[in-house]
Amino acid sequence: MTIVLCLALAAGSLTSHAAERVDLIVRNGTIYDGSGNPPVSGGVAVRDGKVVAIGALPDFTAAREVDAKGLAIAPGFLTRLPAENFKLRQRGCFDTGCYADIVVFDPKTIADHATFEQPHQYATGVVHVFVNGVQVLKK
Repeated sequence: MTIVLCLALAAGSLTSHAAERVDLIVRNGTIYDGSGNPPVSGGVAVRDGKVVAIGALPDFTAAREVDAKGLAIAPGFLTRLPAENFKLRQRGCFDTGCYADIVVFDPKTIADHATFEQPHQYATGVVHVFVNGVQVLKK
């Protein structure tokens, strides 16, 4: 009886903690973290314009959620190298504490249409763009 009660109390304590609240979660995507490592499935949680967590995020709730199922999630600068070359700290990465510059796109349809004659053309396949966690583009 005592063993069963202890197990029940332990199980209850594992599931009773409160969910962590953030401003934005981009869930269910394929994450390219900008490091050159292979992509992983999961999501990105953002609070106050910065990345606070990456992964499955089961214990997070958000004021705004974006479902990126079937889409890729990448840092806005795509890699650390351009950000580092321009001395932009905490950009081009998905590490905790990095600024939440996020691009959500369809890797099957992504294409650049800018030319020297018309440089201000949107790329196709881009679904969402967030800068410091604030949405600046939605298709």
